[in-house]
Amino acid sequence: MIDTQATNTTKTIDPAQNAPHEKVDSLLECLLVLCRVHNVSTSKDALIAGLPLNSGRITPALLKRAATRVHLVTKILKKPLSQIPDEFMPVILLLNGEVARKTRG
Repeated sequence: MIDTQATNTTKTIDPAQNAPHEKVDSLLECLLVLCRVHNVSTSKDALIAGLPLNSGRITPALLKRAATRVHLVTKILKKPLSQIPDEFMPVILLLNGEVARKTRG
């Protein structure tokens, strides 16, 4: 990472992507991946428009509302991954620290 300074603002540049580094909303990114898996055409902006984001990010509760917009069904399960039937795959795993990961199982 390279820090650059211009007119009293600091940006972090990722040389590999040559773009400013932004905090990633992993839950929203996972939802976008699931949309692609299910051939749903949408955008980040369309999914979060009008939602009361928490620090600019969607929460597990808001995920249901965002998914409903594109006709996807969500359900939060608190169980080991091994106990989730294959027909429900892929899923979004909510990990400690509110990090989300998509998995096929």
